[in-house]
Amino acid sequence: MLSLSKFTSCLKDEWNSESLEKREHFKKRFSVFTREDRTLDETDVQLMITSITRGANLLQNAVNWKEPVIASGSDETLNRIRALQWRHAMAHSGFERLTSGLVGQSQKEQMHHVYERIAQALPKRVSDGILTMPAPKKIEDQLDWRWNEDDQPTGLKLSTYLGINGRHAQKHWGKWVDSPSEILELLTALHVSGELRNATVHGALSPSGVQRTGLKDTLESLPERLCLVSDAALDLLCSEHEH
Repeated sequence: MLSLSKFTSCLKDEWNSESLEKREHFKKRFSVFTREDRTLDETDVQLMITSITRGANLLQNAVNWKEPVIASGSDETLNRIRALQWRHAMAHSGFERLTSGLVGQSQKEQMHHVYERIAQALPKRVSDGILTMPAPKKIEDQLDWRWNEDDQPTGLKLSTYLGINGRHAQKHWGKWVDSPSEILELLTALHVSGELRNATVHGALSPSGVQRTGLKDTLESLPERLCLVSDAALDLLCSEHEH
C-alpha cells in the first residue's frame, strides 16, 4: 500500500502555508532529486506536486486491482496473465509519473535520467533488493522461431522479439537476463520494469509469451515493489534531514 501521509503532511504544513519561509523550505526539499543546476519557481513546484499525486493515484489503483482478470478467450490462465500485464502497465506508468514529478523532469529528458536520479538518491540500505525479479527462463528448443533466433545470445533473442532498443535499455535488460541472482541494482530493475511495460502496451509481449518465459511471478509482484520504491522516495523527500 502506497503511503502518501508524509507527503500530504508536507503539503499542508509547508506548501499550503502562508509563510514564505515554509514554502521555500518545501521547495528546497526537491533538491535531493533534482539536478544541482536546477532552480525551481512556484509554477515548477506546483506542476511537480500534480505529477506526484496523479502518479501515486494511478500506482495505488493498480495495486488495489486484486485478482485481476481480463477475459479474451476460454483459457483462464492466459486471461489472468493478460490482466497481470495490464495491472503492471498501470503501476509502472503511475510510477513514472510520480518519479518524474520528484525530479522535475523536463520534456527533453528521457526516463533513464529519472530512474538514475531516483536510484542515486535512495540510500543503498533502502534500495538494495527492493525489486527482486526472477529472470525469464532460457529460450528452449520447442519455442517457435520468434523466440529462437539462431546464433544469438539468449538475452538478445528475447530483447529483439520484444522490441527493446536504446543503449540504456539493452544494457540493463542484458544484465537481468544473464544475471545469476534475482536481486538487482535498483537502476537495472527500474529499466527492466519499464521495458516489460513497453512490451505489453506495444503488443510485443503476449500472455502466452509471459507463460513461456516464466515472467508471470515477476509481473505479479512488480506493482507492490514499485510502491516500495515510491514510498522510500517520498519518505526521503519529506524527511527532516537538511535539504
